[in-house]
Amino acid sequence: MCRRLLNCIAGYIRPSSGAVTVDGRIVERPGPERGMVFQQYSLFPWKTVRDNIAFGPLRTGRRRAEALPIADHFLEMIGLTGFAKHYPAELSGGMQQRIFPILRVKSALISKKSCVIFALGCAPTITDK
Repeated sequence: MCRRLLNCIAGYIRPSSGAVTVDGRIVERPGPERGMVFQQYSLFPWKTVRDNIAFGPLRTGRRRAEALPIADHFLEMIGLTGFAKHYPAELSGGMQQRIFPILRVKSALISKKSCVIFALGCAPTITDK
């Protein structure tokens, strides 16, 4: 039930009845104004830890010279500064789990989404900036 609701809000599926609206607009498909943060973690295996974290700011149009200091700030926050040039396969599972929430939440918030959906467990948690 809750996964279906989250998928409807994200625009991945249509509701069986009624309509889902975000900011007064009917949700018909995924859109850039909504971000979804999934429970399972996944990192780009071909990118370094630093580049994985810089991906969000780069995707929103920031230059590399702006994105890398943002990545460095988050690496310091989670205690992985010394692993910036490592690849995900070189990290322990615990280290990867520390990076994942930063990636997804930061990416969703930096992108200035109007709705961020946290698909963590059974109960939906929906935030509205």
